Amino acid sequence: MANKAKEYLEVALINKESGNHNKAIDLLKKSLSLADDPIAINNLAICYQSIGNYSKAEEIFIKAINNNQFFLETYLNLALINFSFDQPNKSFEYLMQPFIKNDELNINKNTDIWIKSFPYIIMALNLIALKFKTFNEIHIKLLKFTLSDPDVRTKDLRPALSFYSDAKIKDIDNNIKLTKEDKIKAVTEDSLISSYIENEVNTGLITENFFTTRRTLISGYVANNKIKKDYEVYIEKFLKMIVMQNINNQYIWSISERDKKNIKIVEKRILDIVNKDDEVSYIDLLLLMSYEEILSYKKIYKFLKNQPKNKYPKLKEILKKEILNREEEENISKNIKSFSNIEDNISKKVKSQYEENPYPRWMSVSNIQNNKDLKTGESYTNYFDVILNNLPVKGKPVETKKPRMLVAGCGTGKQPISISLADKNLDIDAFDISLASLSYGIRMARELRINNINWFQADILDLKKIEKKYDMIECVGVLHHMNDPEKGFNELEKKLKPFGLMKIGVYAKHFRDGRLKELKKIVKKENYKTDLPSIRKFREHIKNSNNESYKAISNTSDFHSSSNFRDLLMHAHESSFTIPELEKIFKIGTDYNFLGFEFPKDQYNKIIRSYNKSFPEDIKRNNLKNWDIFEEKNPDLFAVMYQFYLQKNQ
Repeated sequence: MANKAKEYLEVALINKESGNHNKAIDLLKKSLSLADDPIAINNLAICYQSIGNYSKAEEIFIKAINNNQFFLETYLNLALINFSFDQPNKSFEYLMQPFIKNDELNINKNTDIWIKSFPYIIMALNLIALKFKTFNEIHIKLLKFTLSDPDVRTKDLRPALSFYSDAKIKDIDNNIKLTKEDKIKAVTEDSLISSYIENEVNTGLITENFFTTRRTLISGYVANNKIKKDYEVYIEKFLKMIVMQNINNQYIWSISERDKKNIKIVEKRILDIVNKDDEVSYIDLLLLMSYEEILSYKKIYKFLKNQPKNKYPKLKEILKKEILNREEEENISKNIKSFSNIEDNISKKVKSQYEENPYPRWMSVSNIQNNKDLKTGESYTNYFDVILNNLPVKGKPVETKKPRMLVAGCGTGKQPISISLADKNLDIDAFDISLASLSYGIRMARELRINNINWFQADILDLKKIEKKYDMIECVGVLHHMNDPEKGFNELEKKLKPFGLMKIGVYAKHFRDGRLKELKKIVKKENYKTDLPSIRKFREHIKNSNNESYKAISNTSDFHSSSNFRDLLMHAHESSFTIPELEKIFKIGTDYNFLGFEFPKDQYNKIIRSYNKSFPEDIKRNNLKNWDIFEEKNPDLFAVMYQFYLQKNQ
């Protein structure tokens, strides 16, 4: 009997690995009817999990734990199931079971279970912050622990850190026992806040308000030489935090009239010292740079540029970002190959915008594993497997030994660089219309030691000089900025191999018209320009409005940096689409198979659960008529944009 049970188990596991989960379930049940076996029990639950029967899977996993017939991975699987139920708090509890002992963290980073669980622990922290707006001591300890890992970027934890920063600063600011200076000190001494502000774009309005109001206070101290000696080190640190944040958000924070008066006093004092060839105060320099980029103060910029490298060591990191990186990008732009003549008028306007505001200005890419199956946590070895195994419709596998990929309209390079980090075996071509954007991407690729990307300038409308054919083309956030998006797609598909994959991202009309239309009317009515003072002024108008729809925009990440804000509300040209229009333009159902939509990971499970509840018969989730109805009821569903995958029929 035991031998027969083992035989059923072995065949079941073969079927499971081949994706025949229903057959595997039948065989595992037969095996378990003959002999109790933890391996069979856990694989039965995993098979139910894989076919989307999460309730049954959860029931089996919990029973296995109660009967002590489980593995540490059982907790991970239960966490994944609870993500699908939109219960990140329960997911977090399961994820942390192997790592908490006597209410304290007990983590060995080298264990297999930690490596597997880590990306999902980060996801749980972010979702808890977004959904429940509360953290306990374990959450905060874990935030500090994860940020001590060199592979973790503040970007990975931005929702969690944004919530933490706002909540902590609110507590500090409401503490009546603290003086104004003590509050500044408390914020600078918080390692999570300082790491977040210096390395990521802040998206919390409470945090922004604290830093801008205290900056005004400090500007008065600095202008009038009234800094208290005991607090000088904290004010210096506070100003440096603001400068780093300004570099991250491209100086989007507003400047008051009082600020401007104090800036003039400090600027004049610095210029007097420069003319005497004396040493300039570090705090004076920081104060100016906490308002405007150093290039805005032309004489001071020239002075700093000509100083010996070690003259102002405390400014080394700032000057690298503000001066050296800019110079490097200017040199890079001179050597970028151009494959197109840019003649279309709309293309010229869009190019001009991105030369002025390269988009997006990103600081880092995630080193956390993104090669996971969102349902089961299984890891994959290449980029195409990650895509095809996470889509509801299984596309034809890409079997080329060294696949070719084209990123059309790569902007500042984040997209091709992220792909390269996920799969270094790819041969990637990346082009954009903007030399400034390409230069930014190339510099970042050099810093990350990435060498499998070929960069060049081109317009999608003129790709005749490109003779290659590609296994996959990604074109996200580009076609909707063209005069004729359909023509742009037609040009791209000429470069796609038979059965090649295409990832497309275009704006959704429901969201753009519903949330942004009125704001765009204001831009025209008030004749807002696209320079930085105008962006700041328009942004303050939105912040100070009582309109709930406007407030929703202020909660988006795009609201908090200059290039993103301009791209969101003040773009030179854009179109938006409905799902029926997608079918027509992208030849879905005729020349291309629709493989599925992509959603942000922190929203994926919630969206899929809701869709499955509305359309239980659409198992493959590829009925675009259903998605059109679903979007009608959920107009913010594609707030970022429609992002979806197609596969060429031949």
